[in-house]
Amino acid sequence: MITQETIDKLNAEQRGCCAFCHRPFTGNNPQQVHHAIYGREKQFSRWLDKPENLILLCQKCHEQHGDMSNWSMRRLWWNYKIELGYNMREWHTEIPMKVKDRFDKE
Repeated sequence: MITQETIDKLNAEQRGCCAFCHRPFTGNNPQQVHHAIYGREKQFSRWLDKPENLILLCQKCHEQHGDMSNWSMRRLWWNYKIELGYNMREWHTEIPMKVKDRFDKE
């Protein structure tokens, strides 16, 4: 479950702007949460709903969902998270193989 605390943290890190187009979030340009790795199974939310796996996008950029979920975008995204001080290796190591197997084939 994504908490308001997590959303607030992401919003502060991104300075209130979309991570992709950098337009500020407003009433006409609301923020939406996007997962790098997404799984519908609730049992995986404790790994996938962490800030390491999330960014905030505006609705227009979030509609380009496929463009945001390929491996080259994930690499850019995770490098950005590393620059912010996240330990992406540790986070990725914690994720069960069952979740990783779905995405390592993309």
